[in-house]
Amino acid sequence: MTRLEPTRRALESLALYHKLTRRLHGRGAATVALARQRSRFYEEVWRRAADTAGAEVTVVDGSLLHIGFQKGRLLVRENLTSLDDPVTLAIAGDKPLAYRLLAADGIPVAEHVVVRHDDLAGAEEFLRCLAAPCVVKPALDGAAGAGVTTGVVDRRHLAGALARAGAWSVDVLLERQVEGGSYRLLYFDGELLDAVLRGPSPRSSGAGDRGRADSARRRPRSQDHPASSGLRARVGAAGRRRRPGQDGRERQ
Repeated sequence: MTRLEPTRRALESLALYHKLTRRLHGRGAATVALARQRSRFYEEVWRRAADTAGAEVTVVDGSLLHIGFQKGRLLVRENLTSLDDPVTLAIAGDKPLAYRLLAADGIPVAEHVVVRHDDLAGAEEFLRCLAAPCVVKPALDGAAGAGVTTGVVDRRHLAGALARAGAWSVDVLLERQVEGGSYRLLYFDGELLDAVLRGPSPRSSGAGDRGRADSARRRPRSQDHPASSGLRARVGAAGRRRRPGQDGRERQ
């Protein structure tokens, strides 16, 4: 047995614990209430957009909405639309691939590395070379901050962060933590339609504050707020220079 084997087994056990906790938590009343709040938010957004465009919204089932207008129709469910093709969604859920595509298009991305969720040695080497706080998140899928830990600065907290992310994905992404706001940018056919500021968001600290993490599980992970017109203008100019894509997806 190698020296790394006990560490890998411990991380596997922690990841399994977080996976079971996630499944149990997903059945709780707080999670159901949060899902309803999210659904109401998106329905309100789509109804405002439809009203602006002179379209009519019909509830098909739950959060599935039908938007009818003169030239056709659109089916939407929260942040998904019938315009989204499966390939685009798969790329959006693959963070390392999305980073490579952004970098190839000249868009700066944070320093990062991909490791297995049980590779503490590889993750620790990246953290040591970075010499700065990092963010640990699932490399595949994941949304709304699920499995994400910020402010990771040492080995002990890194191990816990790998296990939490490992509950969502076998591969884990570590990246330099960049200070500042988090914005959702909505593009369609290469044109910026709108920008939304996400926050405030409960923060999982590298200090390992268990009470704070429990509180984060009870509250929404983030809230969306309209960005200022000045920000939209600045980002719009940058987007026109970079032409980030023709897929109509949100960028973060």
